Amino acid sequence: MSSTPSKAPDSSTSSTSTSSAPASADPIQNASKKAFHSSALYLQSELEARLNDAAISKYEGQTYKEMEMQLAEIDDLVASVDSLEQMAQELDAYSLQLETRFKNLLNGYKVKPEALEAVFKKAWAHDNTGIKPDALALSSEFMTLFIKEALERAKAKHRESGSTGPIDESHLEKILAQLLLDF
Repeated sequence: MSSTPSKAPDSSTSSTSTSSAPASADPIQNASKKAFHSSALYLQSELEARLNDAAISKYEGQTYKEMEMQLAEIDDLVASVDSLEQMAQELDAYSLQLETRFKNLLNGYKVKPEALEAVFKKAWAHDNTGIKPDALALSSEFMTLFIKEALERAKAKHRESGSTGPIDESHLEKILAQLLLDF
């Protein structure tokens, strides 16, 4: 019982075995791909056949007239969904248009200094009290910013509350205290 030590393969042996492996693996790989593809086709046809059999057994005995009512209901549902989808797209376009108009209105809006001066004069106790043009322009700019900020905060409060109607005084009332503290 003598044991002979196993020889480690030398570089010439290992190089010939690796170079012959790809040549023999290629036909095996091709055959495997073909087998998997054939199996997939078989399973797909088997599934389709079973689905067809299930449909036949479920609807067997029903006449076309009976199925026609169900098909008409499906057509009505499809028409309703299409109509709702079209309305949603129109509403979306309209809301984007309104938002653009609102932004343009806010961007172009400015409290006129003359109107603000008239408000100041009504509030002043003496008729001879006046305001310098620079102070009036600055007050006008401040009031413009104040109004824009109030509208933006009211819009945000409206979104938070989940209201579906227009922004109203209740939304302004909810933000007014904090707005006055911030300004």
